[in-house]
Amino acid sequence: MAFDRADIDPRRFVAQKKPELVAAACARGEVRYLLNNGATIAYVFDDKLGTRIADIALARGDCP
Repeated sequence: MAFDRADIDPRRFVAQKKPELVAAACARGEVRYLLNNGATIAYVFDDKLGTRIADIALARGDCP
């Protein structure tokens, strides 16, 4: 990402980003299949210097 960790509130970032990730992932049949069969998909977000901003995991219960 082109941001510095100091400029981002991780909780707000997750609150804004997770619904986007859920919508995109759950719209794909193959991803939904993996989630329904117990897989967890992990997204890792680091800033421009490599400092961790957030980890977002998607699991079976995330798809509506």
